[in-house]
Amino acid sequence: MRHFYTRLTLGIVFLVCLVFSIITLNIPFALLYVFLSAAMLLSAHSLWKKGRDDQSRDDQNRDRSSQEKNIQEKDSRR
Repeated sequence: MRHFYTRLTLGIVFLVCLVFSIITLNIPFALLYVFLSAAMLLSAHSLWKKGRDDQSRDDQNRDRSSQEKNIQEKDSRR
């Protein structure tokens, strides 16, 4: 999660630099900041999505293991 927040922060900083470069009409740096902010924000989004998918997968595995334990307990009672 640390990489997500780092990339998100850098993406936001690059967006602020992009706005400043556009205001001062520094077009080469504005183009640079477009690519940098897009790269950082897209990678942060992919990490966020991957983390969310991993978390839901962990929840599903936890549910399955608890269901298996319940089944084993019922079988042992018989």
